[in-house]
Amino acid sequence: APKMVYTIRDQLVSSPVRNQCVKPRGLARSIAVKSRCFDASLVIDGGLSFTFNDGTRALLEIYEEDALRTVTLQEDPTEVSFKH
Repeated sequence: APKMVYTIRDQLVSSPVRNQCVKPRGLARSIAVKSRCFDASLVIDGGLSFTFNDGTRALLEIYEEDALRTVTLQEDPTEVSFKH
């Protein structure tokens, strides 16, 4: 199953227990986020920015049909292999 890479920048932690923090970088099939900030933004792919103020929720998911694929061309031009 495909996974997306995520990075959390400026994570705010409201729990006194540090073990409950989300890893700042990782892989996931889906990510649910709820904003706790005013005048905030949710940035996707380092360029798309969305207003993401207090109480706003976002669900980010990846599906098999949306996954990026890599094409590898062999020396034999009739042979092509696809990878996820």
